[in-house]
Amino acid sequence: MGFLGGILTGSDPTLGKNIGNFQTAAGFDTGIGEGDVTKASQWYNDILSGDPTKMAEAVAPETAAIQGETQQAKDQTAQFGGRSGGTAAAIAGMDANSRAQIIKLLGGLQSGAAGSLGGLGTTEQGMATTNEEAADAASEQQLQNQKNSVLGKGIADFASTAENAGEGAMGL
Repeated sequence: MGFLGGILTGSDPTLGKNIGNFQTAAGFDTGIGEGDVTKASQWYNDILSGDPTKMAEAVAPETAAIQGETQQAKDQTAQFGGRSGGTAAAIAGMDANSRAQIIKLLGGLQSGAAGSLGGLGTTEQGMATTNEEAADAASEQQLQNQKNSVLGKGIADFASTAENAGEGAMGL
C-alpha cells in the first residue's frame, strides 16, 4: 500500500518508523525502569515502615558488616586481652557500640529514604506527563498528515462544497 497509502492517508514512513522505534525504546525503558523503581520504592518503604523486621532485612548487608567487625574485635580482645573483669566490660561495650552504629545507620537511611521516595514520585509524575505529551504530539502529527493527504483534502473540499451548496439552496 506504500505510495498509494501515502497519497490517500498522508502516511509518513519516517514518522511511522520513528513512532515504532520510540515505542520499542519506551517499552524497554519502562520494563527496566519499573523494575528499578519498584525495588527502590520497596526499599525506601521498608526503611520508613517502622517494622523492625522489614527494616532489618533492608539493611542486612550493612548490619552484617558492622556485626562482623564487632565480632572480630571481640575475638581479638578475648584472645589477646587480659583475663580481668575489664575484658568482659570491654566486650559488652563493643556490643553496645555495634547497636549504636546500626541505630545511627537506620536513622540516616530513614532521613534519606523520605527525601528520595518523594523525589522518586515527583520524577515518575514528570516522566508520565512528558510521555503523554509526546504521544499527543505524535497523534496530532498523524492527524495533520491525514488531513493534508489527497484523500483528506478531497473529503474536506467535498464537505465544504456540500455545505456551501446547502447554504445556497436555503437562501442563506
